[in-house]
Amino acid sequence: MTKLVQQQAEILTSALNNASQLIGPFGKASMDAANSILNAASQMLQTVSSAIAKK
Repeated sequence: MTKLVQQQAEILTSALNNASQLIGPFGKASMDAANSILNAASQMLQTVSSAIAKK
């Protein structure tokens, strides 16, 4: 189960990194928004991983 969560995290991270590269040319505000999205996704994955690890 942990391996599945790790793979999902890697896929999500890759997708978000690609999205932030596409957003990049639109300026600092877009990069700030992409950074906020990445931080939120990271926190969500940590919460899910912690919940699964406790089981």
